[in-house]
Amino acid sequence: MSTPSAQTNPAHLKSRNTLTMIVNNLRLGGLIFSKHTPNGPCTHLHPDAYEEYVASLWCSERDTSYIVYTWENLLQRFPCPYLLLLVGDIYACGGQFTGALALYRELQSCIGLGADQVFDAFLTDFQSRCLKREQKHIDMWALGTDKEEWRSWTPFTSAGGTGQPEEDSLRGRWSQLRLDNVQHSMPTSVVQRYFRLLCVDTNLLESVFSICSQSGENLVRTGFFASAISSFSLGSRMGDRREVIDVLRDTHEALRMVYMVSGSRPIRIDTPWLCQLHTLLLKSCHVSVSLTGELNQYIAPGVLRSSTKTNVAIRKKPRTLVQFCPFDQVAEQLKGILLHLERLLIDHADKPFLIASWIHTEFIVCHPFEDGNGRVARLLASIPLTMAGFPPLSVPAHMKEQYFEVLTEARTRGALGSLAKFMTVCVQSSIDRAQALVPSNAEDEAIMDAVEFRLFPGDEFPTDAVTDVAPIDF
Repeated sequence: MSTPSAQTNPAHLKSRNTLTMIVNNLRLGGLIFSKHTPNGPCTHLHPDAYEEYVASLWCSERDTSYIVYTWENLLQRFPCPYLLLLVGDIYACGGQFTGALALYRELQSCIGLGADQVFDAFLTDFQSRCLKREQKHIDMWALGTDKEEWRSWTPFTSAGGTGQPEEDSLRGRWSQLRLDNVQHSMPTSVVQRYFRLLCVDTNLLESVFSICSQSGENLVRTGFFASAISSFSLGSRMGDRREVIDVLRDTHEALRMVYMVSGSRPIRIDTPWLCQLHTLLLKSCHVSVSLTGELNQYIAPGVLRSSTKTNVAIRKKPRTLVQFCPFDQVAEQLKGILLHLERLLIDHADKPFLIASWIHTEFIVCHPFEDGNGRVARLLASIPLTMAGFPPLSVPAHMKEQYFEVLTEARTRGALGSLAKFMTVCVQSSIDRAQALVPSNAEDEAIMDAVEFRLFPGDEFPTDAVTDVAPIDF
């Protein structure tokens, strides 16, 4: 294996294709491992790891995210200096500098300080860059006058309501659907179609992917199969059907987590549990890749912004910046919010939609993760609902604009009642849609035939996505 002699600067790697970047980035690998593994850095890998690693290099550029997941998994199972370097460079390339720094430091510890002076110099420079980036985030958060400043979380107040008759009617309707779910075939029941609809819509809301309406309906009717996706919408972040199915399956498992915690006593919702939920949600979409296979961004699953040392904000109007919790206060704020939620679920169990509105609002204000906060917030809001016998929160993708409007009112004016009322409308609408999407024999048989014979586009190698997700039992 050749040993390029160019110096490494991960800050300059972002514009390069991931595969090209990784292969060329053996300049550090060559400098380090020429001393420790004369026959090349790959010889340092465990035999099983070597076979998986070589196989990943044969994947096409559009499978960049799969390659990244493979290398991360290899590092967890077979930790060694070469994989530390490899995954560290991926993190740096994707903008996850604190994660990269941790792996680089572990690498230096493995090979020994002073064993490679070039790498030692690189690491010193990289640490300096990370400190400057951290200070830049602190300064940028403090600067500016035309902004909606962040506020600390506020305790729940029970003023306002959604209307008891509407809630009672909704609960009765869902109770009957749950009974039907038990008595009939579970995968095709309205309840299971509702769950699939929730998974599709929550990802469409955040533009994780964009698919045509017919594809969405197919997924709800038949299950999460790649053959159900007929086409993507223009500008979709994902263009691989298998990736979309993986994301939907992960979301479905995260929903199962919500039902598990809702049924546990005493109920325990703490930061480790929340990070586990976030990890599951982002399992198949924490690597952002362009349509040409270029690595755009890496989001650390289950890692709070207090660890990544990143401040976030959104631009609501041309000159208005909405700030979220500064990264150095995220851990403390989140702990307070979750402890308060646990108490609310006991003391105000008769106000599920208001509690759902409160936790959704306060979680968004805190914004503890770099990405995925909206999806996590809706799952958290589902906990008081499911505990009270209601469906989990499903916000239809076509109601996105109205959803953001009432959420803004709740955030800025404390209008929890309006958000709670909107949630009841969303749930009713989603039940209506799930009931209307009755499986069609002719269309759905064609989809299932494609699954059986793997005729759907983009399936060049075997996949395990030939069975639907297991129904959620509750």
